[in-house]
Amino acid sequence: MQESVPSRHPPLFPLAAPSLALLGMLTAIDAMSIDIYVPALPQIARAMAVSPVAIQATLSLFLLGIGLGQAFWGPLSDRVGRRGPLLVGLCIYCAGSLGCVLAPSVGWLSLARFVQAIGASSGLVLSRAIVADIWPEERTARIYSLLMQVLGVTALVSPLIGAGLLQLGSWRVIFVVLLGVGLVSLGWSALGIRESLPAGARAGGASFLSGYSRVLRRPAFLLATATSSLATAAMFATLSGSSFLFVTYYGWTSGEFALLYAGSALVFIGVCEINQRQLKRRSATDLLRLAVTLQVIGAAAMTALLPLAGPVQAWGFALGWILLMGNLGILLGNSVAVTMRLAPAEDAGTASAVIGVAQFALSAAIAPLATLLTNLPASFALTTLACAVLAWIAAKLAFRAQR
Repeated sequence: MQESVPSRHPPLFPLAAPSLALLGMLTAIDAMSIDIYVPALPQIARAMAVSPVAIQATLSLFLLGIGLGQAFWGPLSDRVGRRGPLLVGLCIYCAGSLGCVLAPSVGWLSLARFVQAIGASSGLVLSRAIVADIWPEERTARIYSLLMQVLGVTALVSPLIGAGLLQLGSWRVIFVVLLGVGLVSLGWSALGIRESLPAGARAGGASFLSGYSRVLRRPAFLLATATSSLATAAMFATLSGSSFLFVTYYGWTSGEFALLYAGSALVFIGVCEINQRQLKRRSATDLLRLAVTLQVIGAAAMTALLPLAGPVQAWGFALGWILLMGNLGILLGNSVAVTMRLAPAEDAGTASAVIGVAQFALSAAIAPLATLLTNLPASFALTTLACAVLAWIAAKLAFRAQR
């Protein structure tokens, strides 16, 4: 269903808002493309007679492509509009997906995954920019929260979908499904998205990078970006380290861990719904203040459990992890909303790119720290606490710089 809404820019035509379901799909396409094929990695390695390390490189190249792609599509869209780059990006995604289906070797698959990632990043970065273009600021926090909810749920369920698809056929079936997702996204976008950035509102400047210069000169924006990125890094660190902590260290069964994982997903979804309701009465800034404070309290409580041992520590960490994952339902969407509104309106695409690249880079750097120490609980808790404290400091400085 579409609705007419006021725009941040003086439109050349009455704007019709794209379906939020479509924007959610565009936001989540990269998460699905990352997580859905993870269960197939051992099968791909056997089929192509290569080592697990060689197959892991296909994931690393995908993450690299997501980062580079966002850095490209964001400023490009500020200069030429959103719709054209989005459609081109989705075409590239479909081409990369087809390349994965047909890949005869790991080298071919790695290249196809990189191309796929470049295309997927267009949906991730431009969906945020389209929201900033069309909806008024009092609505954007609720929409970003909804998009983050879709992204989080996609990341949680995609491995289950991938495992199910492997029961139906070989690993290539997964990429056939991703090709189908790309084609649906492309067709839906062609029909459902009109240009949200009129020519008169597009960024100027002699250099393609001039938008980065304008955005990166804003201290409040940079500090808010740090807040969002640290929160995302904490999420990736705890997600990547959770199976090692609960299954390898505490000795939980895979079924018990699956229940914990499902419980965290349900709490996350529930808190996102609460956040949606709270945004009708409170500002995104107020909720972000609350979220970074709760994250510090939760991480500190988890750290306080370190002197304990055995089941008490294990269940305490399980409860703390569920609560921290739930708090992300407040933190992620509001941090993006606050950060986007601190950027110049004409550089919304570039601002979205900066947020995405910062989140990706910091998450890639911090995630391994959650399992760095031999004492896994200490590594897990201290990494989370460090991210939480730094996010709290960055948010406090951002609010001060905003005045």
